[in-house]
Amino acid sequence: AVSYHSLERPTSVLGRLRSWLEPVANAKQVSGYHRRARWLGGDAIAVAGTDTNDGRHEPAGLRIVDTRTWTTTTLERGATRFDVAGELLLATGGSWDAALQRSVGIGVAAYGSDGEQRFQLFDGRQTWVALVLSGRAYVGLVGPAASEPLQIVELASGRVVGARERPLPWLLVGAASGGWSG
Repeated sequence: AVSYHSLERPTSVLGRLRSWLEPVANAKQVSGYHRRARWLGGDAIAVAGTDTNDGRHEPAGLRIVDTRTWTTTTLERGATRFDVAGELLLATGGSWDAALQRSVGIGVAAYGSDGEQRFQLFDGRQTWVALVLSGRAYVGLVGPAASEPLQIVELASGRVVGARERPLPWLLVGAASGGWSG
C-alpha cells in the first residue's frame, strides 16, 4: 500500500515574521526542490537535497525520517547530498558564496547509525564522494584546480591516508543487468 505523509520543519517565530514581512516574489527564475532519499533499513530514511529560489541553490540539509512517527531529525544543516558507506552516512554539500566569489561547503561529515558525528574533514570546502570501496572513501575537493587529486579517507579512523589522481577506473560490482543477448 502507498500512503503520503507531510514532513514538517519547525519554523521559528522570527522565520514566520520574516515570511510575513518579505512575501515570496514571483520571478521568472527557476524555483523548486530537489531531494534524494534512501531507505537505511528498519524505520529510517535518509533525505538530502537543495532548495532553489530565484536561481540560488541552498542546502536542504541531511535529515533522517523516522517512518514510525513521520518525524525528522537533522544531522547536517549544510548538506546537499549523502552517500552510504557501511554503517556511516557521508554528508557533503555547499554553495556559491557571491561575496567571496568561490564555493564554500561543509567538507565531508560522517555520521553513525546513532546519529552521532564520527568525523569531519575539509571544513569550509565543497566536496563530493567519487567512490566508497573497501573501507575507504575517495573524496573530491571543489576548487580552482580542476585536476586536484581525490583524497583517500580511511572511514574507520576518519583520517586522510593518501591521494589519487583522477579519474577513477569504473568498477563493475555485482551482477549485470540490461539488454545483453547471448
